Amino acid sequence: VAKFNSTPVSTATNLSLSIIEDNTPPTGQMTVPVYETHTNSNTVLIATNASDTESGVKQVDFYGWSANSWSNQEWILLGTDTSAPYTYSWNVTNIPDSSVFLSARLTDHAGNISSYIWNPDWTVVFLDRTPPLSFINGLSPVTTTTTFNVSWSGNDNITDGNSLVYDIRYR
Repeated sequence: VAKFNSTPVSTATNLSLSIIEDNTPPTGQMTVPVYETHTNSNTVLIATNASDTESGVKQVDFYGWSANSWSNQEWILLGTDTSAPYTYSWNVTNIPDSSVFLSARLTDHAGNISSYIWNPDWTVVFLDRTPPLSFINGLSPVTTTTTFNVSWSGNDNITDGNSLVYDIRYR
């Protein structure tokens, strides 16, 4: 006995079916983290919006790529989410300080898979859990002049020297 919505359908009943062909992959954008995010955290939240008007979004696969952290040049699957809002909390405890590009690929219920998505630029996060080093030229413990020169320098394992911020205080 044929059934429609759990109700028996007699052989005399006419049914009308519509078949929708879905050849279009889902679309979306990376929403978190924003372009060039710097973090000293051991967890990075990754999020995207995703939509598919024909068969609906089945899943979002989150990927990462880093020339500094991985020896191969391939995108690495970090995690998957199957329900909106599409997010993944990536544990980066064992990832060395580096820049990591993030993206996602979207899959709909018809099996269509999007290209890697962005926002609209590259989504890159700088993992930087190592404090910068700074150096100050020593001053004499006692000075009798009202004018003196102070110089300092610093470096960081991720950013160049032009990106360092100094907080100079005088008492």
